[in-house]
Amino acid sequence: MKDIAARATGPRRSTRSGRREQPRGRAQKERELSPKSVDRKLKTFQDLESWLKIFILRNFSHSEALEMLYGPVAGGQSIGFNLLNANRRLTPGYIQRNYPFLKFENVLQHVALPNLLPVTNNSQQNGDHRARNGPVIKPTHYKEIFGWLRKKGKVDQVLVIIIEDDLVSPHDDETIVETLDTFKVDKWNWRKYDLYSETIFRAALNASTVYLYTSGNNSVLRGWSDESGLRKLRRVKVIYEKQRDNVRAPRGSKRQTWDQHKANSGLTLPRVKIALIDDGVDASHSDLSRIIKEGITYCTSMQNNRYVPSSFYASATGHGTLMAALICDMCPNAELYVAKLNDQNSNNGFSFTAKSAADAVRWAVSKNVDIISMSWTIEDTPKAKDDLASLNKALTDAANRNILMFCAARDEGLENPTNRPFPAASTTNSITIAGAAGPSGAISTWVSFESIHLLFPGLEIRDARQDLMPADMSAVDGSSTATACASGLAGLLLTILAGDGTKSWSEEGRHEKIKKIMASVAGNTKYVQVWDLFDEYTAAREGDNSVFQKLVDGLIYRSK
Repeated sequence: MKDIAARATGPRRSTRSGRREQPRGRAQKERELSPKSVDRKLKTFQDLESWLKIFILRNFSHSEALEMLYGPVAGGQSIGFNLLNANRRLTPGYIQRNYPFLKFENVLQHVALPNLLPVTNNSQQNGDHRARNGPVIKPTHYKEIFGWLRKKGKVDQVLVIIIEDDLVSPHDDETIVETLDTFKVDKWNWRKYDLYSETIFRAALNASTVYLYTSGNNSVLRGWSDESGLRKLRRVKVIYEKQRDNVRAPRGSKRQTWDQHKANSGLTLPRVKIALIDDGVDASHSDLSRIIKEGITYCTSMQNNRYVPSSFYASATGHGTLMAALICDMCPNAELYVAKLNDQNSNNGFSFTAKSAADAVRWAVSKNVDIISMSWTIEDTPKAKDDLASLNKALTDAANRNILMFCAARDEGLENPTNRPFPAASTTNSITIAGAAGPSGAISTWVSFESIHLLFPGLEIRDARQDLMPADMSAVDGSSTATACASGLAGLLLTILAGDGTKSWSEEGRHEKIKKIMASVAGNTKYVQVWDLFDEYTAAREGDNSVFQKLVDGLIYRSK
C-alpha cells in the first residue's frame, strides 16, 4: 500500500530550506478543478483572445487581419461592413433582407454607410422601408441598421464608423446617441454639420479620432473649443473639415474684395504691406494677382543647359500659393511682396538656401514692408555658417526697422525642442514663432510646446482654399500654415489700429504690442482664440464708426 501510495503521489521534492515538500492533496486538486476556478481561467483566456483580436483589427489591413484570425482560407467571416460603393440608394429594410450571408464578428474594423433613401409615412405603414410618396418622417435609418448588426452578429464594438448622413434632413442628435449607445467606437466620422460636442461625448466617449463638419456657425465652433467641449475627449485627435461645395452657403457669404469692403464701410484705411518669402505665388488666380504688388526671385532652374530665373509669380509645389491665400483671407487689404527662394538638395529632399533667405529679407526691408512671413525652416549646419550669419544680420536689421516677423516652428521639434532652426534661431527677440494646432486648440503632435510663442490653426488647412491648389498637391499640415494665419491676423490688427480716431495708437514697438494682443486671447494654452477679439463687434452695422472705435480702443488696451 505504501508503494502504491508513493507511486500515486510521486516523489517528494526538497525545498530550498531543506525540508521535504509535501505532495498536493486531493482537496487542492479539487479546488483547482472546481467550476469557479475553471470559469475564472476560461474568462482570462477569453479576455486575452479578445484583446489579441482587437489589436489585430486595429493594426493590420483587412486582408492581413482575416488571414491572421482565420488562416489563409477564411471561412466567410465578416470583419467589416461597407456599403459606400453601392450603385444606388438603399433602405434599411432592403439591407436587412438582402445581406443574410454575412457572418459578423462581435468587433468590426469598420461600418461605412452611404446616404440612404428617406422613409415616408406611407412606406412605414406598408411594413417596409421602400421610399414612397408621402411626407418624410424623422430619419432613423442608421439606428435600425446598427440595431440589426447588434442583433444579427452580436456586434458591440466598431473601430471606425463612416456615416454619410443626409445633408438636408440628417438624423437628430438624440437619435445619433441612441444609434451608438451600446457600441464602442475608436474613430468617429458622422457627416452631420454642426454636431454639438455633447452629442459626440455621449455617443463616442473613448474615440481617438473625430471628424468634424462645420457650416461656420460661431456658437458651435466656440463650443467645440471650449473647456467643456471636445477637450473632454481626452484621447481624441480632432480633424476639421470645411463646409462642402454641395451644401448651400448662406446668402451674402461671398468673399468681398477690399475695394468693395471700403465702399460699404465708408472707412479709409491704408493697405498693409506683407512680404511673403516662400517658393512663389501662382498669379493666374485673380484673387491673388490683384493683391501682388511686387516680387523678386532668387531661384534658378536648369533649361537648355543653362540656369534661368524661376518666376516669383509661379509656385511649383503650391505651398507659397496656399500661404498667400491664407494671409489674404485673414487680411483682405494686404499688399503682397513676394520673394521666391532658391532651393537645394538635402537629406530630406529639398530645402531653401540660407543665402537666398538673407537676400529676400534684405529686399523686404528695402520695400518698407510692415510684416515678413516665413513659413519654412533652415537647419544650422557648418557648411551654411556664413550664410546663416548673414541671414541673422538681415533679420536683426528688419527688427530694428520695426517690422513684424513671423516664422514657423520645426514640426519635428519634439526630439530636441531647444535646438531651433532659422529663422527661429535668430538672436533677435522680435520674431514670433508660430506652431500648428487643430481647431480645438490642441497642439500638433509634432510641435514642441516649449519651442513656440503662439499656436494657430495648422491642421488640414488645405481645405480652406482647395480652388487654388494643384490637383496633385498633398494636404499641408504643420506650422507653415499656422505662420501664414498669424501673419494675416497681424495684418488685420494693423489695419484696424490704423483707423484709430483718437490717435492714441503708436507704431513704436508694435511687434511686442501685436504679440500682447494675440497672447491676451491665448492664455496658458497659447492658442489664439480670434473670436474673443472680434465677436462682440461682428453684428454691428457697416459704417458705424463708433463701434469701430470701440474695437480699436479694446485692442489698444490689450496691447499695454
